[in-house]
Amino acid sequence: MPSLLKIATILKGSIKPSDELINIFINGNSVRFEYGSESIVATLLEGNYPNYRSVIPQNNDKVLSIGKSELNGAIKRVSVFANQSSSLVKLELSNDIIKLSAQDIDFSTAADETVACEYSNKQIAIGFKGHLLTELISAIPTPNMQMSFSDPSRATLITPVDDKSGDQLTYLLMPMMLAD
Repeated sequence: MPSLLKIATILKGSIKPSDELINIFINGNSVRFEYGSESIVATLLEGNYPNYRSVIPQNNDKVLSIGKSELNGAIKRVSVFANQSSSLVKLELSNDIIKLSAQDIDFSTAADETVACEYSNKQIAIGFKGHLLTELISAIPTPNMQMSFSDPSRATLITPVDDKSGDQLTYLLMPMMLAD
């Protein structure tokens, strides 16, 4: 049933109200909707899906709180100097400060930037692909966010900070190994 609701939501957003008929063709586990010259095909999938909650870390005790636009802007500025093949951006967290850095040894370029944040745990350095991190942060629907870590080799959780919304969004991002 949730699949049918999703299909209905997609149709509602795609089809403009009019008196034109919508033709519906059902064949086994697929359905095709034709509307004028437009056509949408949906396939209902059945199967056992893995328990996604099992990959979400429960022990990320190091929590960073920061404004989404401040962090995203700093990542974008520093990423320009990252190696093109790795796109590595290093985040070094210490008391209420996050230092972002990137370098490209091949072209002898490097950049770093420091941004204020809320963080009061032990120092940690962790690396991410800059473009993946900026894409993820851009999708966060609130002006503030939290990142929680356990160690630099484990998944990082990123969550929007919003007291008003009932939504509980969680983004998971795997870090990159740092050479130093």
